[in-house]
Amino acid sequence: MAYDEKDVAAKTHYENKYFSIDVPEDWIGYWDVIEEENSLYVDQILYRLSYKPPVENYGGGAEIYILDISDTSVPLSVYRASIPDYAEESRGWRL
Repeated sequence: MAYDEKDVAAKTHYENKYFSIDVPEDWIGYWDVIEEENSLYVDQILYRLSYKPPVENYGGGAEIYILDISDTSVPLSVYRASIPDYAEESRGWRL
């Protein structure tokens, strides 16, 4: 299927106020970004990225956590509790 330049840009680019993502044209129709807000205690957003091409056992995904820790009146323990254990382990540092 042929796409014009604007279509390609719209289908291969994702952007928000924290980051932007560009993917190859052959990913069109096979990737997405899902945004989940969770502001129960502090402002945090989870972005789930996935790539699911029609090829069996191929593809992948990632999760990006955005945690607003600018409110200095909130104890660090509250921020720490907002980060899933598996996310802390993957980056190798702790609040």
